Amino acid sequence: MAGGAGLIRKVALSGAGLLLAAVVLAPYAVMLLTALKPAAELRVTPPRLLPHQWRPQNFWTVLRDPEFQSWLTVSLVVALVSTLLVLVAAVPAAYHTARHRFRGRGAFLFLVLVTQMFAPTALVVGLYREFFELGLINTYTALIAVNAAFNLAFAVWILRAFFASIPREIEEAAAVDGCGRAGVLLRVVLPVAAPPDRRHHLLRHRLRPALGPALRRLGDRDRPGGRALRPDRALPGGRPHRGQRQVAISGGRGRRPP
Repeated sequence: MAGGAGLIRKVALSGAGLLLAAVVLAPYAVMLLTALKPAAELRVTPPRLLPHQWRPQNFWTVLRDPEFQSWLTVSLVVALVSTLLVLVAAVPAAYHTARHRFRGRGAFLFLVLVTQMFAPTALVVGLYREFFELGLINTYTALIAVNAAFNLAFAVWILRAFFASIPREIEEAAAVDGCGRAGVLLRVVLPVAAPPDRRHHLLRHRLRPALGPALRRLGDRDRPGGRALRPDRALPGGRPHRGQRQVAISGGRGRRPP
């Protein structure tokens, strides 16, 4: 009985999931089928779901349209350049707020959060007047500036939380090897913040061999009275020492303390 009830529950959940997926994907399926119809069938009464005559060349016609190519070019240029500007400005700001305490830090982060509460449409008239006065109507500069400004605060907020989750020991090991603040950010923190597949390759083949000795030296820095501590042993009383944590990161024998 228990096995039968579990099977029925799994079947019911699978069916509910498939039904929900069908409901979510139905509008996209209708759009795709409509795009495959010739123009004459778009106004047929009663409307038909499936095309009577399939026209996949409609997509090729749109892609060859010079106006569409111009619109696509504008969208790509604005998206790429504004994203680059946001990253250049947001990465240092987010990293500094994640790693350093300074006067006004809380107010700055609160201001970053408050800016997300403004509706962009409420600023359209004012932005248009400013761009009109500056002669920036119908220019790439206006679109890029607006897109970058609206996304900057959100990027700072998201990246700050991400940088705060990266262990400080990795940065300290890079500093022991001679990296400055900019070098730690560019050569260690940003690669660690890469996508998971690239991050795994980086940690396994580059950072671990390069930073392993430095991590062990950081552990040796905490020797009481100049006597070496083995990374797989704790301090008196069972308390794990700092080197034990860092050797765990570098792939040594020590285990990460609970």
